[in-house]
Amino acid sequence: FLWGAGQIPRAMMVGCDEVTNPETGAGSVTFQPTCVGLASRRTFSVHNASRVPLVFDAVLPNRATQTFSLKPKTGVLRGNESQNVTVTFAPGARGLKKTKCVVAVRPLAGPPPQQRRDARQLGNAEPAKILQKVVCRLTAPASSGVISFDPPVLEYPTMLVNTSSQKALIIINSSDCAIKYSLDYVSRKRAFAVGEEPEATIRQLRKVPSEGKSERILIDEPEGLIAARQRKRVKVTFHPDAAGEFEFACACKVHAVDEDGNEIALDPEQASLLTLGEEARDVELVRGRDPFSATVAELSKKSPSLPLTCVVKGSASFPTIIVRDIRVEGAKLGCSTSAMWQHFSLSALNKTLLTPLTSKEVKFNQESSPDLQLLPRYPCKFVPEPLGNPPQVVLIQIENPGLLPASFSVHLPNERDIELEPWADEGEPSPEVVMVNKIIDELKCFDISPRQASLEPGGSTTLRIAYVPSSREFDGKHTLPILLKIGQGKQMWLDLEGRTLAPREPYLVVPKDPMTNKLPLHPVAVGTRPEHAPLQILECVNCGNSPLEYEVEYASLRGDEGIDLLRVENDKGHVPPFGSADLRVRFLPLQASSYEAPLSIKYKYTTKGGMREVQLDTILTCSGYDPRDETQDPHKGAKVPEGSTSINYDYQIVEAPSQPAVLSRECVDFGRNTQRAHVYRMVTIRAPKALEATTEKPPIYEYQWEAAHELVEKGILDVYPLSGKIFPGGVAVCRVALKADCEPQILDTQLMVLVKEAVRIEKRPRSRPSSPIMEERPSTATMHTKDPSHQSIILKCTTARERSLTQSTLPGNRLPMMPTSGTAVAPPPLGAPPPEPPNSASSNTSGRPPSAPPRSASTAAMMSTFGDKAPEQASILGGGSIVGCAASCFLRLRIRGEVVGEQQHMDLHNGDVDNLYIPRPLAYIPAASTVEEDPFASSDSSSDEEDEELTAEELADEREKVKREVLRRTMGDIVRSTLDLPEVRSVFRMLPEKPNVPYYVEIRPHDTILERMADDLQPYVRDGSISLGDARQAFLDIGLKATIVESKDFMKMLKENSTDVTNVEDFFNGLSDQVSHAVVRALDDRDYAEKVRVRDERREARMKRVAPAEWKAASMLANAYRGKRAREWAAYRKWSLSHEGALMIKYAIILQQKYRCYQARKLLKRKAAERLHRVSHRLLGDANFQKMVFGAVEGTLLNLVQEALHHEFDLTAPPIQRCMPAEGSEE
Repeated sequence: FLWGAGQIPRAMMVGCDEVTNPETGAGSVTFQPTCVGLASRRTFSVHNASRVPLVFDAVLPNRATQTFSLKPKTGVLRGNESQNVTVTFAPGARGLKKTKCVVAVRPLAGPPPQQRRDARQLGNAEPAKILQKVVCRLTAPASSGVISFDPPVLEYPTMLVNTSSQKALIIINSSDCAIKYSLDYVSRKRAFAVGEEPEATIRQLRKVPSEGKSERILIDEPEGLIAARQRKRVKVTFHPDAAGEFEFACACKVHAVDEDGNEIALDPEQASLLTLGEEARDVELVRGRDPFSATVAELSKKSPSLPLTCVVKGSASFPTIIVRDIRVEGAKLGCSTSAMWQHFSLSALNKTLLTPLTSKEVKFNQESSPDLQLLPRYPCKFVPEPLGNPPQVVLIQIENPGLLPASFSVHLPNERDIELEPWADEGEPSPEVVMVNKIIDELKCFDISPRQASLEPGGSTTLRIAYVPSSREFDGKHTLPILLKIGQGKQMWLDLEGRTLAPREPYLVVPKDPMTNKLPLHPVAVGTRPEHAPLQILECVNCGNSPLEYEVEYASLRGDEGIDLLRVENDKGHVPPFGSADLRVRFLPLQASSYEAPLSIKYKYTTKGGMREVQLDTILTCSGYDPRDETQDPHKGAKVPEGSTSINYDYQIVEAPSQPAVLSRECVDFGRNTQRAHVYRMVTIRAPKALEATTEKPPIYEYQWEAAHELVEKGILDVYPLSGKIFPGGVAVCRVALKADCEPQILDTQLMVLVKEAVRIEKRPRSRPSSPIMEERPSTATMHTKDPSHQSIILKCTTARERSLTQSTLPGNRLPMMPTSGTAVAPPPLGAPPPEPPNSASSNTSGRPPSAPPRSASTAAMMSTFGDKAPEQASILGGGSIVGCAASCFLRLRIRGEVVGEQQHMDLHNGDVDNLYIPRPLAYIPAASTVEEDPFASSDSSSDEEDEELTAEELADEREKVKREVLRRTMGDIVRSTLDLPEVRSVFRMLPEKPNVPYYVEIRPHDTILERMADDLQPYVRDGSISLGDARQAFLDIGLKATIVESKDFMKMLKENSTDVTNVEDFFNGLSDQVSHAVVRALDDRDYAEKVRVRDERREARMKRVAPAEWKAASMLANAYRGKRAREWAAYRKWSLSHEGALMIKYAIILQQKYRCYQARKLLKRKAAERLHRVSHRLLGDANFQKMVFGAVEGTLLNLVQEALHHEFDLTAPPIQRCMPAEGSEE
């Protein structure tokens, strides 16, 4: 007999920690915690459980090949033979590593090739198929790095450049063997100053040096040995050679050594894994995530990122100061914050102050006798003042923005660090030196205090510089260079320049940069249509006490098609004394680039010697920007950080001693807005010094906005309220509105507000009459009759007031005047065009000064507070000052914005008009009065024909047109004011709203109520019928609650007719909609509760199966909590049965009842209000009531129109009040 047996190769895994499959021995292998930088091993066996040979292959996933390795990876096992497989684990980062090791088993060879007819064609044997796969799970925790640092982030405080500081760093060996370490680092320098270029961001791995003068970081022992479980203390030296923020990431490379310090030999698998981990850490440090932003937690043992790494941070700087704010005491002409910032070159000065010192400047400071003429110079020009005016005091707020203490000092040019001996000969002084010494010693035109100060980080001080216009020597021009020195920092010259004008000498101040001599315009978007070229206003101020005539000459900019890109509309004009002229400029760019054009302003005036002419040369700079690029858009670009070179401070920083009130914001930027849009901003005025008063009653202040401003008079700007009071500790809230009912233009103007102390009127008690003659006096109404011939002292015009009002003007040539007893200025008739400003081209075409310019009533009201004081103090902008009047001040609010056309707003700037408030009907936009429809259309023809006289018929037609326009505007104003009333708006809000109809329907089929309640009705249904009592019980079983009236009546009906029997289908088909909805809601609630119950049961079963120990512990805690609650309840019951407890519970019930009564009363009031609301809703929704209301309003307005047309009612005059005597009274 032949006997044999066939077997299939099978393998088993032996040596797993936890066996999950006893047949194959598959399970898991757990490594001991391994430090990053070291390696550990585990071994398991592969056993051939069959009697036939097999081939096995041990495979790891690709993602685990850099952390785990296998040896051997393949092998041949005969019957009942075993082979050990070693797994090496070398972690590259902290964390728990998990992977799978798959052992694939296959026979020695595959099936033989197929037999062929020709014996010489043997064929190819197929590869052996995998017969079995045994999976072993590898779990390897990677603990902290073999080397750790304490502290993980070493930070140095801000240091002075070229100084050194040392700190200790501890290196900790957490392994059980001695370690040899070496330190490498990557560095980065961050730029934090204005204009400084950052260093290259490419990170290069370098060795940490131990010595060197040019190195920024030094460690005394960058390489060395650390015994097992020991620490080593090293010194880290930070030596910054430049200003900036420095960051260093130090990485440690480790090698295990024996007791003699020799490196331990590793097998190739361990060596290759450790090398891969070290290279991966280096690549991550150089090219991976930013190691400098790592926190202490990430560098500690709790985070898996950045192993064997520490971060060293430090910063270095020079002492520096910046200018935060500048003010001028008093309301002087042309001395706004933005103008003074430009006159004193503070933008360029701040840019220089915030730039770190260069190597040349450091060497310059170290020289014993440097050449001070090499230092940069910054002109600081005071606004010219007439001879004899009060001093012009400038307050400059200086702050230390850095982290180092800073000190500065101001030196005059005649000061010396070393006093010369009497015998030393300096030589003959130059004329410039003689002039400067005379200005300092004899004229004493300038006063500076304090001359030196020290500022801690974040500290500030106020530098006071005063110019006294008391001398006309040197033709009235006084220049004083002062040296500003910062300790161990910058040095520069500030050229103070003041000008004293003759009593009848004018002087024109142009808003140009004194350093570059450029006059900038606001950028304009490329693609703007010629008719939409925005109007830009350049205000030129006359600081003298004499009028002048000006003429503007500029180089024309022409495009490819001969279009004028630049145009000054009023190139000739007149400027009154202490007034201003607005140059109307339009610019149209053709490409996104900068344009420059020379501009000359010639002005002439009359002197005793004849006519004198002065020429001011400047460069007009204008630019175009691409509206598609947000970085070029001036309204969308990045904001300049506060405290740098920006001049747009929104609030006041420096405190003026003579200023009792301040504005919450001094610059209101409306941004870009389309025509007809209304934009609102809020500004508050507060008087902080009112609470510091030493009197018994704190003062009350009054404020008055400049209602005579050109933009306010035109309706473009609106301030509400225009006047009011500020009580102690309170604020005045004002609304500033931009109503863009105008042509496209750029807004950049100053709006003034006068704040003065209110006069208190003490009420005295009246004494009773002591004689019968006093008793026989007429009644109070007759006694207090006003005498029309009497003039109030407040309205009386004195000589000082008249002289002050005639010598002072406001910007835009607005002259103040005294108020009248009625309205200050009679308003023009409705429909008449508004008066034109005296400096406009249409009102002053001959170039001669106007004979009677209009005066501002609101400004006169401001001026009347000063009474009969000197003109210098009574004038708002007439070169005077209000320093002597501590209870009054003028505040300036800067208004900025841009108005563009609606089509341009949507096409070029992608503006959303829907988000803007544009009143309807469309507001009327007046056309430009000084330009044609196309401001850039070249026209050489001029019309000098005089207007023809109108005939009688044409005159009557014109009057009818004016009358109809007056009625149209008046009716519009009446309707608009009526609709703006809060009562009318509240009534309109009460009108019923149309319900929102959903735009979709749900088409998913639903089960009927009968189908959903089939199981609930089964016990009660017999032969398709059911009693009403059983139906009621079924509804109660599903949880139906009678929450509405319909369901309550339905359940009551079922209870009363419980014995009646009905068909089931007919019963459910006859349910009303309200009852059906209530039943469906009850069924949905029951289904949801059932789903929640099933979810909780499944969760409980899953927790018992997955984590029985945790579930048992949770059950024990829950039982303990229940026991605790039971004991607490028993203690409470025992206390409640006691006398004290019963008494406390009794009073608590009383308080609860009172509170419930209070809540019930509140609910009753709310229900009554809701009932009233429903009644009003129903009434307002009635068509008859609406028809009655509309008919009444229409009839009232029609009667007013008819009376106005028949001259029975004057819409422009107030109604006449008549007093009717009562019946029985004597006449």
